[in-house]
Amino acid sequence: MVDEHGAAASTNLVLSDNPTMTFEEIEDRMKDYFGIKSLDTFPDPQTTYIDHVDTWSKFIGAERVVVGSVPVGSQDYVALEEAADYLSEEYDVYRVPLAAYDGDKLVSGFYLNSIFINDRLYVPIITDGGAVADALNDEALVKWQDILGNAIRVVPVKANKNEEDFPMTPTTWHQWFTWDAVHCRAITVPDISYYIEGYEFPDDAEGSAATLSLSVATLLLTAWTIL
Repeated sequence: MVDEHGAAASTNLVLSDNPTMTFEEIEDRMKDYFGIKSLDTFPDPQTTYIDHVDTWSKFIGAERVVVGSVPVGSQDYVALEEAADYLSEEYDVYRVPLAAYDGDKLVSGFYLNSIFINDRLYVPIITDGGAVADALNDEALVKWQDILGNAIRVVPVKANKNEEDFPMTPTTWHQWFTWDAVHCRAITVPDISYYIEGYEFPDDAEGSAATLSLSVATLLLTAWTIL
């Protein structure tokens, strides 16, 4: 992710994925291809395989960053607090909850894996998760709206669990995960013809589809329900 000054932040995945390159070489490559001014890397604080920074944090301006929070006692608590403390040396840090306990079970959300489009922030929420999940959804959405103020509208996005409405495999695309949600899927343009022989985007991309993203509207709206 990149702030408004061109400072980029990444987990250490960019280092481990490029073992033959030095940090300076990686930073120079990113400057050349992405136009960043500087690169900072740090350990991923979540216990998922993906190690992507957009699952737990998001820059929201030149001086502000949002970092996910989890309850005391959860396996990611200490690492996320350390990450927030580290980022607070350079930024004003705001927190959005990512999890809550339902008895002994930890219910996890995906609220940092969201995407800004114009004056809206599209936030993935837990679908049909029960009372604790609903309360967690509400708390996260309110936190986001408080942080962003009235200039940005926070829009919740459900995953569409009706697999019959989703014409491609893998069918996991109709679900959200702590390591894979809105931002992960909307920052690239998939080649649907790879999954569905003969598939073509329709010429008509009106309404909410066009509002979300013209390039991936058909795919995304098949798998999402925008509230």
